[in-house]
Amino acid sequence: MLSPGKNLVVKRIVSNNQYDAIIIGCGIAGATLSWHLHSRGYRLLVVDDRSVPNASKAAAGIMSPMTGKRHTTVWRWQDFWPEALSFYQQLESTTQSSLLRLIPQLRFLTHNPTEEMLNRTQVLGAFVDNETLSMRSGINHEMQRHGAIEIPSAILNVSKFLDVTFDMLNNSHRLHCGQLPYEAIDCADDQF
Repeated sequence: MLSPGKNLVVKRIVSNNQYDAIIIGCGIAGATLSWHLHSRGYRLLVVDDRSVPNASKAAAGIMSPMTGKRHTTVWRWQDFWPEALSFYQQLESTTQSSLLRLIPQLRFLTHNPTEEMLNRTQVLGAFVDNETLSMRSGINHEMQRHGAIEIPSAILNVSKFLDVTFDMLNNSHRLHCGQLPYEAIDCADDQF
């Protein structure tokens, strides 16, 4: 982002247009940033070459508060989960697309669940309301007795998310497909 009073000017390739921000790459992160800037009225350009393989195309889209064999809690899940949930649900409404599927995740423990582990999963479960998850029932205690815990999680349809993002960018003339040479970008004062 630029300081106030500065613009990015893209010469030759995109008709000398001025932008507040240029996003290079439109994977999950670039697409999310472009929606946030677009909704705030920023003049932005997204540069992406869809033919180049990238990590977002291979991403499974799984959002889970725990990871790994040791069931480590994801850093700042309590902060990020409500924000992500709100963002994707609002985007689903805006685009009339189904992007996020909320599902419970069963984690099977290789040892007897400790009291600390069960308390941690109950705290994590508080971030998804009971009606959202289809498996919330009395079976939870039975699963815990047998070494399984149920935690909230979601799956993002990554390809659909990227498709609706590219559609928005194309329709608002904010997408440059291909490469953008560095020398085509200038930083100019507002008086340009």
